[in-house]
Formats: sequence, C-alpha cells, structure tokens
Amino acid sequence: MAELDPAAKPMAEAVAVEFLDSNPEAVTVCVLDATRIERGLNLVLEVLERGHPAVVALNMWDEAQEKGVEVDAETLSALLGVPVVPTVATEGVGVDDLRDEIAAARTTSTTTIRERLPTAPETVDDESVAPSTQDESAADDVLTPAARWDLVDAIVEETVTYRETEPTLSELLGRLAVAPKTGLPLAVAVLYGMWSFFSAVAGFFTDGYFVPLFDDVHDTTDDA
Repeated sequence: MAELDPAAKPMAEAVAVEFLDSNPEAVTVCVLDATRIERGLNLVLEVLERGHPAVVALNMWDEAQEKGVEVDAETLSALLGVPVVPTVATEGVGVDDLRDEIAAARTTSTTTIRERLPTAPETVDDESVAPSTQDESAADDVLTPAARWDLVDAIVEETVTYRETEPTLSELLGRLAVAPKTGLPLAVAVLYGMWSFFSAVAGFFTDGYFVPLFDDVHDTTDDA
C-alpha cells in the first residue's frame, strides 16, 4: 500500500480509499511494521495529506528489538504530530494503550512535519507537488511519491537507529546453507545425519523386537 490512489490500486485498496474519503472525521489507525517502518510511514503521510486524524501503531515491536532496530517512538510522535504506540499484536502488548490514544488522534500536515525536522528535505516546488492538486489551496501539502519518500527518509534518519546483533542459530545455519563453500558439505552432513538416525531407529526395532519375536516363534515350532 504505497499509494492511496484508487485508480491505480486493487479493489480492496480502492474500497479503503473510498471509505476514508466518505468518512473524513473517522480516526485512522495506521499499523506499521516496526522492523521496517519506511513503507508504512509513506502510507501514514498519505493519510495525513488527506486530512484524516490518525494514530500510529508500531507493531512487531519485539521483533524489531531482536533485530537491532530501535525506533524512538516519542520522537516519531513529536515529528508526525500524532500518537505513536509500540505494540505486539500477537501478545496483546500495547493494545490497551493504543485504544486509549485513539481519543487523542490528531490531524497534521506534511508541511508542519517538514518544519519540525532539524534537517528537512527541500521545500516542495511545482514539480514535487502532485499535479492533480497544484491548483488547490492545500497543494503544497500533497507531495509526489518521490518527494514523499524524501520526507520518509528524513524522518527515519531522526527516529531509527540500527545496532549490530548476534545472529541466531537459524540465521547462522541459513547463511551456511547458501554459502558456496559450506552449502554442499552441510547438505551432505544433514543427509548423513538423517540416514544415521533412521538406521538407528530401524536397527533398534529390528534387533530389539522383531529378531526376538521370530526367535521365539522358531523355538516354539522346534519344540512342537
């Protein structure tokens, strides 16, 4: 959902745009993937350009922390001018806070956001304003995709930091599996391990159950 353009989007997104336009006072809860907020921020800016009151939920907050992605939610809220709440939807973390913040949802503008940034992108000109809105009074607040992405980059620079994290066991195995020098030996080792495991299991049942069973049957037949 990079653009809220009903003419260029699938039916579901076109319906969403139509709903927003027909309910201008409705609060929009923008759910962002906290592990990579860039694309979500682009959508948030489009919602704000349309004048909708909004609240931002930074979902998957726990995964972002594990991956070394640190989002300054307080600074992000100050720059956007709307409430920002970290959440972990699968565990219900932050849901109550998000519900409480809906009452504090506000409208803002990209012009105001640019003014809040310490180092803001250049002020939009005629080429960076969306053509369909250049003759309207709010033209300066509706950006072209390129100008909007520039603003997203500036916001991310001020609010997101990335730190080095120790790779997990699954990540290490994944890297070894695709590396040219280790991929084939690892595959051979895995296949050998599987063969050894099933051979051991088969040997256990064969020597521990079937051989004694047939020996007993053989002894009984001899006795008869």
